[in-house]
Amino acid sequence: MLNHFFLNNFDQGIAVWFLDHRNNFGIHFFEFVSFFGNWQFLLPAMILFLLWLYSKKQYKFILPFLLTVGSAEAVTLLGKVFFHRPRPSLAVLAETDFSFPSGHATIAVALYGYLAYLLIKTLAPKYKNLISASAVLLAALIGFSRIYLGVHFLSDVLVGYLIGGVALIVGTKITEIKNFFIFLKSRRVKILLFCLVIIILSATVEFLLWQKKVATTKMIKDSNTVAVIKTTSPLATSSTATGTVEYRNTQYGFYITLPGTWSGYTVVNSIWEGQGLVNGLGSIVVASGPIISIRNPKWTKDKPYQDIPVMIYTLEQWNDLQSEKFSVGAAPIPPSELGRNIKYVFALPARYNFAFPEGFEEVDKIIKGKPLQGF
Repeated sequence: MLNHFFLNNFDQGIAVWFLDHRNNFGIHFFEFVSFFGNWQFLLPAMILFLLWLYSKKQYKFILPFLLTVGSAEAVTLLGKVFFHRPRPSLAVLAETDFSFPSGHATIAVALYGYLAYLLIKTLAPKYKNLISASAVLLAALIGFSRIYLGVHFLSDVLVGYLIGGVALIVGTKITEIKNFFIFLKSRRVKILLFCLVIIILSATVEFLLWQKKVATTKMIKDSNTVAVIKTTSPLATSSTATGTVEYRNTQYGFYITLPGTWSGYTVVNSIWEGQGLVNGLGSIVVASGPIISIRNPKWTKDKPYQDIPVMIYTLEQWNDLQSEKFSVGAAPIPPSELGRNIKYVFALPARYNFAFPEGFEEVDKIIKGKPLQGF
């Protein structure tokens, strides 16, 4: 399903549209919204909620609540491990796990939906419409935040909603069963619960093992490269005693060493698009990703100076490009690799200096010195 061309093309188009329409206010706002789907917030919130249920002797809600959240998360983890879908390449936040389905969207529906159900049942039935609308709005905002921030595709979020919704329906139906504890003693239910626990534990172990593998791979990779300065922002500039200036991008994991005359450079973001042939449709966009261009301080609108453009490909995109599954630009030659890390390949567009603007010779000399390093 996830390799279906039309789905990927649609998802990529949505991701590119949001990249074009992001702004600083939106990024900060939706980072705040997204936090309400993070485990750092949800885990202590769930513990407090369970303690509250226990103190109020609302025992019948405890197990259905845990089943709702646990089953939703188990299916999500299994989906990530099974489908291995990479994250979008245009993300604002750095995420290490796979993209499909969205865990934030799943938990937003399952957890906040069950909380809304509980509030309506026990505390405020007369505010049913308001509570329901609030839960729907919160889940919608959390899912939307993941698309806006570029950490998920639209289909990731929609399937996450579906998983969370099914878990919520099952959880509420279980809660409504009369003589619930007698029901739990039936043999069939015990078998089902046992299978569910095994699935949850298996999914968790599989996910943790995969995370450990990723961390080990990254550690090995980092040990074979030069030491890097840790930064909390995606961009950093530093000067050295050798009269050079450095552009460092921690979002994608690379840096470029430039002559000191480039101090005060600016960064211009754009997008590359890959054209592929599809039966009945001709040549259409099948892949896309960011281009980060380093602009010399001498550049003006009236007298442009040659930029240093860096195209960013995921490893899968780069392999598809080399296999001629799509092409980028009108030039008969493909982009040339500048460097790579364990997630991305950084490339120079073919004929990037075709107009021979001022400074193209300097940039050509800089490129030949292999200034880009991945980390």
